[in-house]
Amino acid sequence: MPKLKKPGIDNAQHLYNAKVAYYRRLYDVASEDLAIHARCHVTTLYRHLQDPRRMTVFEFFRVAQKLHFTAEDWSQIAQEAMQP
Repeated sequence: MPKLKKPGIDNAQHLYNAKVAYYRRLYDVASEDLAIHARCHVTTLYRHLQDPRRMTVFEFFRVAQKLHFTAEDWSQIAQEAMQP
């Protein structure tokens, strides 16, 4: 039986988490620093990174701001989320 294709939102979540992990290593940002910048507790940040649908828009943009996301990063994530 063929494997079912993942919905676009799952691919977008995976891409977002991959970019967060990449930029955290690139800029050497600790979890505590990222949580402080997002104005939430470290455990809350971990929980929200596991399921980005739980994140608020404010947390999304604060994390992206701290990690210097580019417009290209956002467009890739949005394109994945729009896939059926």
